[in-house]
Amino acid sequence: MFLDIENKKIEVKYLDEEIEFPKEIKNKIDSNWEKIIKENPTLWNGDIACVSSVKIEENNIEIICKKSIYSHYLYQERIGLPKEYECRNISAGSLLETNDGYFVIVELDINTSYPTMLQVPGGNIDKKDIEDGKINCLKTIIRETKEEVNIDLNDKKLVKEYKLNGFYYADEGIQPGVQVFAKVRVNMSKYEMEIYFNNYYEWLLNNKGELEIKKLHFLHKDNWKEEFESLTNPKRSYLKPLLEYNS
Repeated sequence: MFLDIENKKIEVKYLDEEIEFPKEIKNKIDSNWEKIIKENPTLWNGDIACVSSVKIEENNIEIICKKSIYSHYLYQERIGLPKEYECRNISAGSLLETNDGYFVIVELDINTSYPTMLQVPGGNIDKKDIEDGKINCLKTIIRETKEEVNIDLNDKKLVKEYKLNGFYYADEGIQPGVQVFAKVRVNMSKYEMEIYFNNYYEWLLNNKGELEIKKLHFLHKDNWKEEFESLTNPKRSYLKPLLEYNS
């Protein structure tokens, strides 16, 4: 389900309560994490906000989250759990559009949890995004966009405008969860954006920074569907609905 949230109030409450599991399930999650970390020791098993309920009304959306850890989320996505123990994560991201009409899609680096996955800049909620028991999704979007593609949404030289405008809710499926999106218009052409990102990637390499994004893909608004379908990489489930809504 994809919703326009420009005229809706969205409230994300964070309950500082850990999700509890039966010992058998916890052992399976821990065992799976040990296997994953052997394959990719760069991963970190940090806190994650899991969605426990979503209430959608005409002018309001209320989301309740509880605390878990990343190993729980990965087990849910890759193997699956009974519904009462699943981790439906909440994340937030930005759909960038260049000044010559291209949507910017990012490809995850090979050392991430989902190598070569296509998505938009964004990620999971951080403790810094939680204020008085509520999650500020816009803070998540600003932080993640800066970290992943080096664009400060409040830098007027780089960004013309941005605003929250999309909400994706998947109750079931391979990637269940909630994603909140901002539409961002950048003051760069496709060519300029590509050079800008490549320079940032080189800087990360030279300074031993975290390599989350491997490359950018550009889809023109007028024929994005054909270009999107031609990409053989795995894709986030929200990506096509997000592009359809903004085209």
